[in-house]
Amino acid sequence: MRLAQEIEYVKFYVYLQQMRFEDKISCVFQVPDALMDCMVPTFCIQPLVENAIVHGLEPKDGKGKLIVQVIPSDNRMMEISIIDNGIGFESIPDVRNIRPSGEDSHAHVGLCNLDKRLELLFGPDACLRIGSVPETCTTISFRIPIRTEHEEGDHDIQTAGC
Repeated sequence: MRLAQEIEYVKFYVYLQQMRFEDKISCVFQVPDALMDCMVPTFCIQPLVENAIVHGLEPKDGKGKLIVQVIPSDNRMMEISIIDNGIGFESIPDVRNIRPSGEDSHAHVGLCNLDKRLELLFGPDACLRIGSVPETCTTISFRIPIRTEHEEGDHDIQTAGC
């Protein structure tokens, strides 16, 4: 899927949440036009935005801010980051070792699934990175190759179960 299309889905999701929470959530998109035609796995940004809103900003007292940032980095890679000023993580989850169990069987499953999907598509360097200072800032990011639809070749994001 083109990054532009993924961003449109995310903007619509954020719009719905803003209607639900009125002026509690603001969102800024920092995405260079030059990257909008690049290919990304389907729904790789929206689940992270949803997590940020539901688990970070919704329980926060006062107004919350969300930033969706895409920046080009070295070696024809782009870094996609979701940044919020929500409640944060008391301890950073190890999404690679999450196993459903007991009462908290859904904890971080979305993060785990996305992390596995990114690793299958692009290798271990694409896996999720999480940084959090509780009540201040949480960032979840990943790096993927900059590819256009014509450069997909053998590594077709559309047919790789995304």
